[in-house]
Amino acid sequence: MPRAAKDPGTGLTQQQENFCVQYVTGEQGVAGNGSECVRRTFNYKRSKASTIQRKAKEILNMGTIQARIAILRASVAKTAGIKAADILREASLMAMARPYMILNEDGSLKPWDEWPEPARAALAGIDVEAMFDGRGEEREHVGNVKKYKFFDKNAAMERMFKHFGLFEKDNRQRVDPVAALLAAIDGHAKLAPAGAAVAKR
Repeated sequence: MPRAAKDPGTGLTQQQENFCVQYVTGEQGVAGNGSECVRRTFNYKRSKASTIQRKAKEILNMGTIQARIAILRASVAKTAGIKAADILREASLMAMARPYMILNEDGSLKPWDEWPEPARAALAGIDVEAMFDGRGEEREHVGNVKKYKFFDKNAAMERMFKHFGLFEKDNRQRVDPVAALLAAIDGHAKLAPAGAAVAKR
């Protein structure tokens, strides 16, 4: 069987290129999931999970694949207008959000305009449920119940770290998450080890 043609610019076959695109820009559950990307781009749909995992690891360890993923990630970040400072600020706001920030001393909820910025950034939405008293024509609206929903900070951070490839490093090596995130966004080749500062440009 003849070998699949490789793109002279990337050194990748079309399947490998598709793998990289799925890995970076795929839908939730696909992006950052090597095994799922293998299922979608290679003929491994009926293979055992262990076989698919080995294939995914093999592909992700390839230098040409790593280089292409890094380029695609940089392109996505640039197109979206994402900057390291913006990501760090958003992550910092969510990390600082605390329930007590939106409560008065008596436990009642503060007006929206008194919420500090971290609490505003963490708010995902508000459900309003109308309350009525009585039945039929005598039914009267007596008020509303508001349910405030907040973003899952851990889930948000995990998606962000996964998008920038910060879970691809060997888990045995400790990594400073903020330094690593900035390094990945700015296109550094290596993750900064724990305690290390990101080099200024």
